[in-house]
Amino acid sequence: MLDTDEASSTNDYSTSGRSSFNSNDNSLIEKINSILESLIEENKNLENYKENMKLQKKSIFFSTEVPEISVLDYLYRIQNFSDAEENTFILALIYIDKICETASIVLSENNIHRILFMSILTAIKYNEDMYYDNEYYAKIAGISAKELKNMELEYLRLIKFELYVNKSKFDKYKNYINEINEIKDSNKVKNKSLNKF
Repeated sequence: MLDTDEASSTNDYSTSGRSSFNSNDNSLIEKINSILESLIEENKNLENYKENMKLQKKSIFFSTEVPEISVLDYLYRIQNFSDAEENTFILALIYIDKICETASIVLSENNIHRILFMSILTAIKYNEDMYYDNEYYAKIAGISAKELKNMELEYLRLIKFELYVNKSKFDKYKNYINEINEIKDSNKVKNKSLNKF
């Protein structure tokens, strides 16, 4: 899914400096939330959903209790405290798709927060020139620094350390997100698996 043949030390989509969100424009966050929540709802209808959940309970990304914070509020929390660029969030969505494909992870209410955070953190470290230390990010995530380190190593292993995404792939995801005009209409997202790009 990710194009690793075009190995590059730099990416094709980062912006110079720390270009964060326009404070008046939260549509990207809301659209990403809409995509993720729709995928979670879709997954609940899978025939082997319950079996998948039993298998994934052993995963470091699986939380026995569904976090009280909504995915949308969690996205806003990460956005507000990380100063991440818009392109970083798009890259994170690509990474989510990648890890679900390579590690056979089924997104659920029990794993979305951790998968989401690790995808954004990985994208920040790959895409941006400046970032904070892991202790700071652990506070944003609401976990210990040790747990974050273990999750980061496991995440990179599962994604096979393939972090480069070519511009064509990136633009396809960006366009897909931009096509979601009615943010709250989940029907616009259903049945459009991201990994078909």
